[in-house]
Amino acid sequence: ALAAGEGPDIWLIKNDWMTRHYKKLVPMTDRLLANDKNNTQGKTDLELYKDSYVPVAAVDNIVDDKIYGFPLYVDTLALFYNTDIFREVRKKLEKEKKVTNADKTLELAPSTWEDIITYTKLLTEKNGTNITRSGIALGTGTNVAQSVDILYALMLQNNTEMVSTDKKSAAFNLLSSKQTGDPVYPGTNALEFYTSFTNPAKEVYSWNSSLPNSVDAFKTGKTAMMIDYAFRRNVIKQEIPTLNFDIAPLPQIKGVNSATDYASYWTETVTKNSKNPEAAWQFVKFLGTTGLKDYTSTTKLPSPLKINAGSAPKVAERVKNKARSFDFQTLSALSWHKGRYPKKVDTAFFEMIENVVTFGQPLQTAIDTAATKVTGYLQTLD
Repeated sequence: ALAAGEGPDIWLIKNDWMTRHYKKLVPMTDRLLANDKNNTQGKTDLELYKDSYVPVAAVDNIVDDKIYGFPLYVDTLALFYNTDIFREVRKKLEKEKKVTNADKTLELAPSTWEDIITYTKLLTEKNGTNITRSGIALGTGTNVAQSVDILYALMLQNNTEMVSTDKKSAAFNLLSSKQTGDPVYPGTNALEFYTSFTNPAKEVYSWNSSLPNSVDAFKTGKTAMMIDYAFRRNVIKQEIPTLNFDIAPLPQIKGVNSATDYASYWTETVTKNSKNPEAAWQFVKFLGTTGLKDYTSTTKLPSPLKINAGSAPKVAERVKNKARSFDFQTLSALSWHKGRYPKKVDTAFFEMIENVVTFGQPLQTAIDTAATKVTGYLQTLD
């Protein structure tokens, strides 16, 4: 429609689509924020935007020092867990004297990936390689909702450089160095960890492609844990109001000082088709400022504003503050540069997972293949 000159004035796009589409858009009207009567310090539009919105929103929506979009929310990945299953298994462990009162296993939500491994082994029920109840829905591409985003999060938590400095080549498959100087493949290690949950030879084996989609499995008690976004909470509560579950922050690598979360959201933009872009931007500004309170309170989605995120707890305190997970995670949420073909990049990662899990490709072969594809997309300009 845009190409035919019949597109809309205002267009919602995914946060990782901005690089592909910003040339079809009109940047924000100059001084639209700066002229506000409350701007008593004379700050610029960019300063006000960065002051107001969580960091990932500024990174995604500012291109060449021009503002191209206002998000209405910023969603992040978090851990969903079935409290009935946790309680049932905890009681069993107490009866068998395998936990003490001082041991908070399954009383507290897992906070690290090491905890996830421990909990998964306790929660999973198997008959040989047949999984009768999964501890966590992780490892495949086909039947894990948000599988690719979860892998992105793991890579970023593992300090993986996703693309080269000039943003023209994939780097997530490359050798890096630990702080000790030892060589490491952080992206490959993240892929190995993610897919290990589908390997029958591993202690954490708890998922395979024969199981239902992770969301359906969670709703029916066939998996105790899954990772998903805030919007899913609303859907589950509407569809299965009797399901007892809670949500905890996205697990982190044990011992880290700073949390790393992963963001996904839609952002409001103004297209070049608009015959009155100033009026369109006035409306987008209204949506992204005055209108936010009504929008987020109605949708129950996390606000993109720093003031509504509150303060971020220390990494070790995140689980204790789990009721605020979707708020404070917006402060530590990241995305990454996927170039002009973000959907193709997502597909390359999906295929990478399946090449390991379904076709048995060696980890490095699968990730190198994906990196070659992504480099091609990053260098394609049409």
